[in-house]
Amino acid sequence: MSIVEELVSLIAGRAVAEGANESAWSGLSYDRFSSPAGACERVVTTLSVYVVAQGRGQLRLDERACVCGPAEFIVLAQGTRLVTEALEASSEEPLLAAILRIDPVLTIELLRAIEQQPDSSASPRSPKSNSPPGSEPALVSPLGDELAGALARLVRATDTDVDRQVLAPLALRETAYRILRSGQGPVLAGAAQRENSGDRITAAIAFMRDRLGEPIKVEDMAGHVEMSVSSFAHVFKETTGSAPYQYLKRLRLDRARALLVEENQAVGNASRAVGYSTASHFISEFKRMYGETPRSYASRLRRLGTRHSPLEAR
Repeated sequence: MSIVEELVSLIAGRAVAEGANESAWSGLSYDRFSSPAGACERVVTTLSVYVVAQGRGQLRLDERACVCGPAEFIVLAQGTRLVTEALEASSEEPLLAAILRIDPVLTIELLRAIEQQPDSSASPRSPKSNSPPGSEPALVSPLGDELAGALARLVRATDTDVDRQVLAPLALRETAYRILRSGQGPVLAGAAQRENSGDRITAAIAFMRDRLGEPIKVEDMAGHVEMSVSSFAHVFKETTGSAPYQYLKRLRLDRARALLVEENQAVGNASRAVGYSTASHFISEFKRMYGETPRSYASRLRRLGTRHSPLEAR
């Protein structure tokens, strides 16, 4: 059995339910899809990697899309809206994937250790903005035996309390190191640096999440993290790629989708739950962002058996 086949077997034994599966370790979860109709949506709230061990899926990341798998992975920056759709999956060979959160502080610590070595020319720093076309890292990279082995050790280390405390952090450290030394190294390094410098932004996002049903102004967000409005707006957009209010709107609509699809709530109830004073305004913004009305969207996803599973920060 190859190391990738071992990883597939380990994930298959833990991802027993269709769609999203949580693990006993809060930083790791799994996806399982047994047909091409399977899909899952989540908002990535901290730096993560998505590994397709078996099968093939289309990943939509905000405005980008790519095909991933088998034995391939991709780095996901904080704030990314990820939609996974199974392309190659069956009951005999389901799409099996792992979603692992990577601590930005750990990543930066490893990055500095790599840079201190004599061969620091190979440091996985993020590419310069003036890099020539075509020099940017690919969205998807092959897993490789070394990274697959580190991931397999991490999955096994989540089985018992003592392993989770002693072995899982070591396996996570090795996994992050292997990614930094891979083709996704510059992506992981850049995302970690942006997220680490955005601690206040992380706090602001948590502030938004806790108040999705309340009226929130940018002044409220900036005041919560003790920044001026102008500085906050600038740093927030640099960190997340979105203006604060646009990010808040995305969080609200994402939560509304969960209420509509998973809890079968009426459009009016869902709109009020996420802070819209009128259903008409909510419907207009929902359609502008997702291309169809909330009722049509919810009906279509329920027919397809789609799950909405935000990747919550623990």
